[in-house]
Amino acid sequence: MKHMNSPNIDFKFQSAVSLRERIYKYLKQEILNGNIAPENILVESQLVDQIGASRTPIREALHFLEKEGLLEILPKAGYRVRGISVEEFEEICEIRKVIEQLAVQWAIQRVGTEKLEEMRENLKQSEARIKKEDWGSFVALDAQFHELVGDASGSRRLQEALAIQSQRALL
Repeated sequence: MKHMNSPNIDFKFQSAVSLRERIYKYLKQEILNGNIAPENILVESQLVDQIGASRTPIREALHFLEKEGLLEILPKAGYRVRGISVEEFEEICEIRKVIEQLAVQWAIQRVGTEKLEEMRENLKQSEARIKKEDWGSFVALDAQFHELVGDASGSRRLQEALAIQSQRALL
């Protein structure tokens, strides 16, 4: 077998996570947590001032959020945080049921003792939060439980599908 010369690549990572990625993750989390509520308008120039970053990473982050369905573009006005209708929510729940059934089937076949113990501990904490009527903590633990099931399934694609549907349900 003949070896070919490696190309001369002059590229170095400046940071493990790009500025666009950090802005994207921050805005996404703020939207999913409800800190930026549905119907709020995000204006690129205002975000530049608030975040203290240049337009390009902010524009790119907004574009990714729009592609994910978290934002909708308003020509010449910015982006509006999307809400969802009752019909969309019901449809998402039906899709989630199918995906989660598959995740559970695969998790049963593949789960290890450590992951199973994490699930038990999560359920124990969830029950305690319900008794205290601590709904915010319960919702976070519930989301974590679904992630644990996805992890136990052993399928990265299934985990991605679960994450997308969970995100859409929160809109």
